[in-house]
Amino acid sequence: MRKVIFLFLIALQSLFAQENPKPNLDLNAAIQMAKQNNHKIQIASKNTAEAKAMYNQTNAFLLPHINAESGYYSTDNPMQSFGFTLSKKEITQQDFNPILLNNPDDTKLFNTKINAGISILNTSNLYQRKAAKKNWQMQQFIEQRTAEHIEFFVAKSYIDALLSRKVIENNQHRLEVAKAIEQLATNFKNQGVILEADALEANIYREQVNLELKQSINHEKHQLLMLKHLIGFDKENLYLAEIQLQPTLSTVSENSVESRADINAMKTGIEALKASKTATTLNWVPSLSAFGFYEWNTEDIGKFDNENYFAGVKLSWNLFSGSQNIFKQKQQKIAIEKNETILKETLEKTTIEISQTKDNIEIVKNAVQVYETALLQAEKSFEIRRNRFEQGLEKASDVLQSESMVSTLKLKLLETKYQLQTLQFYLEFLTK
Repeated sequence: MRKVIFLFLIALQSLFAQENPKPNLDLNAAIQMAKQNNHKIQIASKNTAEAKAMYNQTNAFLLPHINAESGYYSTDNPMQSFGFTLSKKEITQQDFNPILLNNPDDTKLFNTKINAGISILNTSNLYQRKAAKKNWQMQQFIEQRTAEHIEFFVAKSYIDALLSRKVIENNQHRLEVAKAIEQLATNFKNQGVILEADALEANIYREQVNLELKQSINHEKHQLLMLKHLIGFDKENLYLAEIQLQPTLSTVSENSVESRADINAMKTGIEALKASKTATTLNWVPSLSAFGFYEWNTEDIGKFDNENYFAGVKLSWNLFSGSQNIFKQKQQKIAIEKNETILKETLEKTTIEISQTKDNIEIVKNAVQVYETALLQAEKSFEIRRNRFEQGLEKASDVLQSESMVSTLKLKLLETKYQLQTLQFYLEFLTK
């Protein structure tokens, strides 16, 4: 009987070695898929394109404005009628007859005009254009940081999904062990070796492990769904390849935070606000522009006769706009100060997070060593109990519990190593 149970234990150990389906995705491929398919990255890309389009709109500050218009008019209004005739260059001595001036006949005019204008000097517009360009650059940094953020979450989700699979395998193994304990307890109870209460405890333990198995299966399902969402994976089955764990602490630069994409985005955003404030300040500076038109005036539609032109330059400035510019500058100054405070807070918070993450890495590295030592001791204890069991000196339930402890410590060690890898990814994200 004891030899049968021992052979059953050996069979249980093969559960961890069960061949899983062939992986159809590795971590690098998952990250590349996320860069192409992730909705947040796509939205950030659209925001960048939108900011670029807004910047390109400011080309209008530098280029001429040209439009054409054509109209057909009819009137017997004395002033407009005389003006129509004059525009057609058809004025004669008879047109100055007071009777005709006061009571003109129906007068018609077909007018075609091309208008043109260009800003020669407008310092406010130039700084508005600069602000638009800074806003575009800010969105580029935001897009870059969004991609880095998603890359970290894909890596974290990938590791969590791998760990979920390991938990399932461990719980499956524990369930088989629990069933063996329950069966052994039932046999011992029937033989009168143990009490019924001991057998009931074995049954309760088996039910508890079975529940944990169901929970772990459900947890893996949701982990895979989250990973699919992040990377835009549209196939039903997702099998992940193992990753090479790298517990060695990466070398990071203390000054790398200053050049981080989100920090650069904040700095560039502040520069955009400053440019907008300067543009508001320069609203009182005179602006110089040129304008003109060329037109044709005839009586018949479709003809282009009697052309004339009008051209000139204009110097204009806004001396007072009801204190709008004054209070707008105050509002912009407050916005600049607020964003500078946010930048300072972000840098301080990031410094704390980096220090805390490094400390956590050292703690988890120590935990890995502890679990490795504990696992060696548990495996040694299991070997001793197994040898005593073969000699009839140890209870089968004690051997099963010892083997279960080995499985638990193996999982704990794996969890800690995966946690260490996640902290590594997070530290790289903080200093990237």
